[in-house]
Amino acid sequence: MKRESQTYQIEGIMSINTNTQFQAEVMSDIRSITGITTAGFHPYEKDGDDYQAVIDNTNYKGDLKIKIDTFPFDNFDKKKKFKEIINKIRSIPAINFFRPKLSTLLEYETL
Repeated sequence: MKRESQTYQIEGIMSINTNTQFQAEVMSDIRSITGITTAGFHPYEKDGDDYQAVIDNTNYKGDLKIKIDTFPFDNFDKKKKFKEIINKIRSIPAINFFRPKLSTLLEYETL
């Protein structure tokens, strides 16, 4: 029986401490997580005196977007796999925090 591949996208706010690990290395670690096919991080920029992000030369806050493909998994329990992937991202030493947007987690739910 052929498994069908399906993709999901999760978006959220993430902060990276570049004193711990370079941003490129963090993104490489995220891309190496099983199931993640693409990952992009877009840091916020300083707008006058109003910070949209924490940018103190070491901490960068911005939007993380990842795509997940179900293909590498024999059985894909979306809720369980999303939680595992999010926890793996959060366990990377340079990640201060990662908060997925609830709307992207619920986007594929059937009502």
